[in-house]
Amino acid sequence: MLGLKTTDVLGQHQEGNTGRKEEDTKEKGKRQDEEDGKLEEDGRQQKERGRKEEENKLNEEGRKQEVENKQEEEVRMQESEGGMQREKEKKQEENQDEEGKEEGRGKQGEEEGKQEEEGGKRKEEQKVKETCKEEKIRNHIRNSNFGDDTSPKK
Repeated sequence: MLGLKTTDVLGQHQEGNTGRKEEDTKEKGKRQDEEDGKLEEDGRQQKERGRKEEENKLNEEGRKQEVENKQEEEVRMQESEGGMQREKEKKQEENQDEEGKEEGRGKQGEEEGKQEEEGGKRKEEQKVKETCKEEKIRNHIRNSNFGDDTSPKK
């Protein structure tokens, strides 16, 4: 009887160890799966961060390009000798004339619009005259010798 009990005890003991080993193996497998899952998630997050950084970089470059384009456009507007400014002023005057007529001022609004239009024409004519005077002065300076004895006289 003693032998059987020992065998039973040993058998149970051995089965218990086998069961623990299986549980340990399962737990190790679970831990490994969790670690693999974490690594996969980290990889996904890293890819997503990289994609977002690239997207932000492209957006920043786009914004810089827009700013440069706006600056170039402003320079072009300034270099066009105020042509764009004159057009803007003319459009504003036309809009004011239209607003005056639409507000129901009647004949008075129309007369004011005509006067403003004539004033705008006078301003424009004055600008043209000033430009012509400046051009004449430039041409005169270019064509005159101012006492330079080495240049041929005309």
